[in-house]
Amino acid sequence: MLFKEKKKAWWKIIVGYLGGIICLILLIMSYLKMIYFSPIGFLSHPIKELINIVYNKTLFLDFLWQYAPIPNMDDLLSKGSILFFVICVIFVIFMMLMNSGKLKLRILKKIEQNIQEQSLEESIRGNLANSREDIERGIQLPEQNFLSSFHALYIAPLIVGIILTLLEKFL
Repeated sequence: MLFKEKKKAWWKIIVGYLGGIICLILLIMSYLKMIYFSPIGFLSHPIKELINIVYNKTLFLDFLWQYAPIPNMDDLLSKGSILFFVICVIFVIFMMLMNSGKLKLRILKKIEQNIQEQSLEESIRGNLANSREDIERGIQLPEQNFLSSFHALYIAPLIVGIILTLLEKFL
């Protein structure tokens, strides 16, 4: 039973990391495209050259460069801006999935340690020791939803950031 739960937790971590990395790459590419296609001013030419170098060094990611939206900060309801924010939300979901898997692995590790301690105590007392499988069958794992960490990891820092930004403006 614990092996199946560990396997699920590892899959959550792997999918979370892979999806998160892809979303992060898309976000960085979108940001670079936004800078490249917007008028910057006197630093325009050197910055565009740097972005061009990054593009030329990452041609193996050409399919991502094609699909990375160009956000328009003047019009937040434009297609590129909406896609950019959708990718941000998907990135957060992948990070929550990864965090859920890590939390599940931590819980399973504690459970395994408790099972080992219980087996050792029973063998020291000389009681008829329950097998590891018997002990595992008696364990009820708490149901965990990957959205349970949403507030603590993403909403609370966002609210604190907004409050700090407002305080900085008004003070």
